[in-house]
Amino acid sequence: MGSNLVSGFLGGVVAVVIGAVLIGTNVIDVDNQDPAPAHQPALAAPRPDSPRASGGLTVHQIYSKVGPGVAYIQSDIVEQATNPFGFPEQQRGTATGSGFVLNAQGYIATNAHVVNGAKNVTVRFGQAQSVPAKIIGKDL
Repeated sequence: MGSNLVSGFLGGVVAVVIGAVLIGTNVIDVDNQDPAPAHQPALAAPRPDSPRASGGLTVHQIYSKVGPGVAYIQSDIVEQATNPFGFPEQQRGTATGSGFVLNAQGYIATNAHVVNGAKNVTVRFGQAQSVPAKIIGKDL
C-alpha cells in the first residue's frame, strides 16, 4: 500500500514537472486566446496512381460492398477477481466489437478481447436480430 502511494505521488510530480517544462519552453501555448485550430497544409499532392485517380472505389462504395459482411458482436463476460479484502469474487461485464465473415460456414473473426472470458456471445449484421454464437477457437 505504501509503495503505491509513493509511486502515485512520484508520478504526479513527474507529470507536473513535464507540464511546467513544456509550458516554459512554449511548446504548450497557454496565452493563446484564439480557439480556432491552426491550418495545416497538405503533406503531399494526390498521386496519379491512387484509386480515386484511377477510377477506384470511394469509401461509400466500399462500405456498400463489404458492409453486409461486418458483424456486431456482444459478449457477456465473467471474470474472477480479488476484492480489496482479499476474497475472490466474480466481475460481470459486457464486451462489444466487430468482426467479419470468413467463410460460407458462418465463421467470424474478431479480436480476442471481445470473447475472452465470454459466457454468452451474440452476433448481428446491420439492424438484423441478434443470434447466439459459439466460440470455435481463439488466439490469445
